[in-house]
Amino acid sequence: AENVVPRNLASNLTVNATSKDNISVQVKGVQSVIDSIKPEDINAYIDLSKYTAGDHEVEVKIDNSDPRLSFVVNNNISIKITNN
Repeated sequence: AENVVPRNLASNLTVNATSKDNISVQVKGVQSVIDSIKPEDINAYIDLSKYTAGDHEVEVKIDNSDPRLSFVVNNNISIKITNN
């Protein structure tokens, strides 16, 4: 979960992961493109624009600029948002 980047978090809030589970990502698409992907090419993030302080289960999303690929994230991440 340490490689999941929070986005759109209000400036008066702080977020911390409360689960240490690994995120499982399934990649679908053109085999030759899949074969060339390295783990560092997969940019995972969570969109926190609708969240306020508290404990939340959040969907993990993947940045994808390649139309030949699609990513399926098989689990969510547990987070705690607190006021600064």
